Amino acid sequence: MFSIKFFKPQISRPLRTIEREMEEARAVYQNYLETTSDNYMAQRGDVKIKDPHTMSDAYRKIREYIDSLSKVAKKENKAITFEDGRALAKDDESISPVIEEKLAKKVLITVIDKNTGAVQHKLVDKFVNGKIPLMKRVSNALGELFTGKNQANIDKDLGI
Repeated sequence: MFSIKFFKPQISRPLRTIEREMEEARAVYQNYLETTSDNYMAQRGDVKIKDPHTMSDAYRKIREYIDSLSKVAKKENKAITFEDGRALAKDDESISPVIEEKLAKKVLITVIDKNTGAVQHKLVDKFVNGKIPLMKRVSNALGELFTGKNQANIDKDLGI
């Protein structure tokens, strides 16, 4: 009454095995590693903020003011870089873990004068000091680096 016909399946390509899929996945991941760098940064004009993974909270807070910082840098004819404090010790193998831990709690601010090429550094604590917020400390540090005077700040330019 009913007839059932069994056909041999036509295999046009070889079956994919788990090993083959793993090899392809490894090749894709290896290509990703080779084409991606770990130098992440936010940049606006002459202002760079590096290392969002090592200074995540500070990175976000400084990133909010990147436009204002860029305007100030342009006005002062300076280039500003923010990065993790451990950048001071990244090439030094003899640094003690205690000092490295202290540097991890700080943001390194580097200011380069475009006219003279002079480079200045300042360390600022990342974590809120109770009364003084991070951007106020950054403003004070930049004011001192720009003018060379203690207690100088750029609060008005940053809108703090």
